[in-house]
Amino acid sequence: KQIMHASYDVSLEIAQSKESFSNGVLIKKCAIKMAKAFKENLLAEKFESISLCRQTVVRRITNINEYLCNKLKAVIENAVYYSFCLDESTDICNISQLCIFIRIVQKDFSINEEMLGLASLHNTTKGGDIYDAFIKICKEFDIDFKKCSAISSMVRKSSNSWAPRGVRGGGVSGRGGMTSRGGSSSAGTSQRDVYVNRLLGIP
Repeated sequence: KQIMHASYDVSLEIAQSKESFSNGVLIKKCAIKMAKAFKENLLAEKFESISLCRQTVVRRITNINEYLCNKLKAVIENAVYYSFCLDESTDICNISQLCIFIRIVQKDFSINEEMLGLASLHNTTKGGDIYDAFIKICKEFDIDFKKCSAISSMVRKSSNSWAPRGVRGGGVSGRGGMTSRGGSSSAGTSQRDVYVNRLLGIP
């Protein structure tokens, strides 16, 4: 049990530090050498029994991710209301990333704020692309939009508000700026994109 716990602890540290998964082998070697340097041969043997190969680290991180996602699903399922915030920006590789945050209100009025997901928009950043990415992540967490009180969009400045079917008191406010590689809602933009743009407050 202690060996398993140590393996998960090191794997989590590797993930949080954004290091290569193969670094687990190096960490294990260093731990063994340090134990032997202090003449702790029994401790060195325990370090030797810890599995930190690349495949194991990947499996541990996957298990941690599944646990956290299931825990967040349970919190969302028991929520009274929740709201969303969408933030679109471009990373260092010039790829648009859509960050989706959720704010959850529980029955005891406690509030949880979590990052729901991150979606890469490789081609265009039209309203339809943002909508599809948002809905896809919401489906992964079985989001019930009847509990959604508001959606705040940081993709483009707008004062429009909207309340889609099933959303009580829903509203969207936009601030910040988004450069749309897909162009504006003019010629060449489908009717669906125009409709979705209107929902997201994008002119």
